[in-house]
Amino acid sequence: MNKLKLIFIFSIFSSITSVAQNVGFWNILSIKKEKNKSFTYQFDAHVRAQKLIDNFNAYDFRFTTEYKKNEHLSFATILSNHYNFSDGGNFKSPLLSNELRFAIQAKTKQSFGKLNVANRYRIDQRYFFNTNTFIYRFRYRLELNIPISKTIKLQCNNETFLTTGNRFSIFDRNILATGFIINCSKKYELQINYLNQWVRKNDSENLVRTLQIAHTIKI
Repeated sequence: MNKLKLIFIFSIFSSITSVAQNVGFWNILSIKKEKNKSFTYQFDAHVRAQKLIDNFNAYDFRFTTEYKKNEHLSFATILSNHYNFSDGGNFKSPLLSNELRFAIQAKTKQSFGKLNVANRYRIDQRYFFNTNTFIYRFRYRLELNIPISKTIKLQCNNETFLTTGNRFSIFDRNILATGFIINCSKKYELQINYLNQWVRKNDSENLVRTLQIAHTIKI
């Protein structure tokens, strides 16, 4: 039965991506370690492409330490390094940006029957080595998910980004994501999401459609 559900989910996303134009790809691999009930450590590697499996133009590495005060409140710090390359090729030169980022985060969680609601607040401190600039970015994400079986949840997230570094507008981007969280086993979780990203570049807004695959391995 679970295999049939997985086939159904992949069929939905295949249909979406086949009709969407200029679909990008965002692949995430996470290694997660729960030291105890309060502290969790996580390493992430992200790779992005402008097409589904071509024109790879960005990657980053992240390390997160999370402290869970209780079931409803948690805090985290995130240190990450981001690389963005030129459009039109696979990690094509020249390198557009080399960014070191430090973030602090707070997250609240509540449940209303089967519906789970989370609010995530994050402040990014971003330093760009190639331009020697330092900016702040403020992020808020609303997360909703509801179980549709013992192992699969339907989720929908919306995140808004406000930045100090864009002279055209404080609005940086908005990401609307919908997809599935699949607990394949106690040690492995798979997420499949379809993202609509409204990204401000210079004085115009651009719509970026992306298929996101996230793998989480618990050790």
